[in-house]
Amino acid sequence: MSSPDKCSCKEAFAKLDDYLCRELTPEEIARLEQHLCECINCANAYKFEGQMLECVKKKIEQIALPTDLRERVRAALDACKE
Repeated sequence: MSSPDKCSCKEAFAKLDDYLCRELTPEEIARLEQHLCECINCANAYKFEGQMLECVKKKIEQIALPTDLRERVRAALDACKE
């Protein structure tokens, strides 16, 4: 059984996406980073997910978007405010 200040593999894996997107609190980041330093399996999962995220970002940057997309998104957001 792990102590309350330690992160389990299940918890670490569940938080990897949020960690990669920088959506964790400083305390969660510290716990997760400590776990990644101690657990090779979770560290490998983190490395794999990070590489996948970078590949997806690069692919998205290559997609040509419609020129009026910004205006359509803005109009849709404005309509939600009403």
